[in-house]
Amino acid sequence: MTILGQLRDEPVEPMNREQFEAVRKRLKATLNGVVTVDKRDFERLIFEVIWLKKRLHRVEVAIQPLVEDLRKE
Repeated sequence: MTILGQLRDEPVEPMNREQFEAVRKRLKATLNGVVTVDKRDFERLIFEVIWLKKRLHRVEVAIQPLVEDLRKE
């Protein structure tokens, strides 16, 4: 779960923290060599990046009216 927690009507994260850390540790252990990643893990990492990008957009859309109101003051 991210710092913000789940937003309303937001799909669940593709990877939980433990899954992400497990993949990160495996990749970090092979930084100086050839990296082999399970296809499912690789797909989850890609979906995680897409999910985070969409989430950032949703957060920006949600706070935009607040920022505009502050600029008017």
